Amino acid sequence: MTLKKSWVLGVISLTVLTGIGTACGAKKDASLDTSAKTITTSSQTGGSALQMGSKPSLDAQYVVVGNSVTITYKVSNLQLSADHMGGAKVPGEGHLHLTVDGKQKAMLKTEAPVKLENLTTGKHTIKLDLQQNDHTALNVEKIFTIEVK
Repeated sequence: MTLKKSWVLGVISLTVLTGIGTACGAKKDASLDTSAKTITTSSQTGGSALQMGSKPSLDAQYVVVGNSVTITYKVSNLQLSADHMGGAKVPGEGHLHLTVDGKQKAMLKTEAPVKLENLTTGKHTIKLDLQQNDHTALNVEKIFTIEVK
């Protein structure tokens, strides 16, 4: 290759690389915020939207019919899963503890509705408590006081 061809190819390469460098440079567009990304996951163990860096949240409702109560709930910013339950901490993964009148009744690993049946007449306290997969409390809970008549 002649010196002239090498020089021309070098200039072209430098021009292309400069264009790429400018396009991928460190300029930050104020309208773009990449600090929070939403990842939507779906699996048999429950689907949740994970907002990276955000605290988990819990929304729950209940319906009392006779001596039964059905609880529906939605967890955000935490993937409910049994995959690593009781093992080493996996960030963003956990489960719910279901407690009735101070006694733990279940560990919930999906967002499926829960039906509690044959409750005795009177008032009952039901608590849903989010836990990290290693059972560390996340200090996110919903407490209901219901009355079975």
